[in-house]
Amino acid sequence: MNTPSFRRKAISTGIALALMSAVPSAFAQPKAVEKPNVIVFFTDDMGWADMSTQGAPYKTENLDKIANSGQRWSQFYVTSPVSSPSRGSLLTGRLGTKTGLYGKEIPVVMEPNQNDFPATETTIATMLKDNGYKTAMFGKWHLGNTEASYPTRHGFEQWYGTIASNDMNFTVGLPRLQQLGAFVQIAKAKEKKDWETVKKVGAALQKDMALKYEALKNPKDEYWDISVMESNNNNGVYSDKVVERPLNQAMHTQNITARLKDYIKDNKDDPFFAYVPYTQNHAPLFVSPEFEGKSGHGLYADVMMEIDWSVGEIVATLEKYNIDENTLIVFSSDNGPWLQMGDHAGSALPLRNGKNSTFEGGARVPGIFYWPGKIEPKVVNDIGSAMDILPTVAALTGSTLPNADLDGVDLSATLLEGKPSARTVMPYYYKGNMQAYRNQEWKVVFYGSDPKNYSGYKLEKPELYNMINDEEEKLDVAEKNPEVLAMMVKEAQEYDASLGEKVTPLFDLR
Repeated sequence: MNTPSFRRKAISTGIALALMSAVPSAFAQPKAVEKPNVIVFFTDDMGWADMSTQGAPYKTENLDKIANSGQRWSQFYVTSPVSSPSRGSLLTGRLGTKTGLYGKEIPVVMEPNQNDFPATETTIATMLKDNGYKTAMFGKWHLGNTEASYPTRHGFEQWYGTIASNDMNFTVGLPRLQQLGAFVQIAKAKEKKDWETVKKVGAALQKDMALKYEALKNPKDEYWDISVMESNNNNGVYSDKVVERPLNQAMHTQNITARLKDYIKDNKDDPFFAYVPYTQNHAPLFVSPEFEGKSGHGLYADVMMEIDWSVGEIVATLEKYNIDENTLIVFSSDNGPWLQMGDHAGSALPLRNGKNSTFEGGARVPGIFYWPGKIEPKVVNDIGSAMDILPTVAALTGSTLPNADLDGVDLSATLLEGKPSARTVMPYYYKGNMQAYRNQEWKVVFYGSDPKNYSGYKLEKPELYNMINDEEEKLDVAEKNPEVLAMMVKEAQEYDASLGEKVTPLFDLR
């Protein structure tokens, strides 16, 4: 890709160049002759610091191996600090406001939602399937509850996993629809300044949330009526069945691993794509007996050690069949740690805040690219994003890009040639709003957030942070840099406007 790069210490080239850097070239040439296998691991609520090579106090030796033997991107981002829109952007290479895979009222897909995953969107699985790849998914979907939304209707030939998060379908307390109705009732009452209703409904809701929180911290499988699905697409003939209910949470990582190993064995002679969105970093936390207490640092660390084991098993399987040097592995997370879960959550330290926040701890996630013999070991301090995976994989596999207005860029020149990242700007969205925007070292922040709850609030004045000198976002330098602030605000507004009219959000109930 021939997109120019911004200089590290300047943003004066303006918005035209910034927008160019956020659009991939439709004429990007493939950088690899053979069709490599592709495995994308995507964890759930894993923090930036949840592997030992980035500061975790427990050992993740397999993640460290692929991070230190491949490229570890220290500034890798998701488009939204919460599950569903983040996953949507990874799979489509597009921002949620273009696809409808976001919510203005409800940030993720909840159980009552019956809106379909857009049939007009082309996923990375469809793109690779059209290029002769076998395609499979093992793990959490969370992009639509209807049969029309199942992964096997959107490019995957087979799927084993859960339709949504492992905390869905609570059997404790209020049903989800009633709970969501209470939130809406409170919001409308606030608009009318009906404080009596706010107090009454709020008290009942607070009691229910406390009940659910206690269940999350002291979980049992029966607290969540979750189905594990097995779905197949055989040339347009679909078969869907429930293979487990409720989900055996403690054994789910083990089961995903076993099925993925079998899939590799069965498809070792053909190019394949496997999307592996692990479930178990997300509260409620469960771990198999083999890993219970193994870390010495609590249940969350035990979960991370089991996921680390799983990645090691997959790498060993690739090596066993001598296909490791023809397999690209990508490892990342859907958002930062769910800090409200206390010691049942991961860590993004030293980054600020976590899940539901567009400060760095919510949107900056682990980013690893591992391909023995092709990707040289390196720590990359440039900006990259999960939405860049689709165009990057397209270039590396010689696949045809979707006929869509992509927001992801091709990172293959960085991976294979060590060139600077094609991405120089990063938008941060939550509930359909651009809450922050970054151009190289500068980040302008429009919304604040409280890590102890889910509230986001528009700041009276935008804040400005230098991400090279202050990645912890402790020092607002807006007053000292008025010209930079003005430029960043202008760029952010023009970037947001360039996306066009926002598509109707699919996560809101209607």
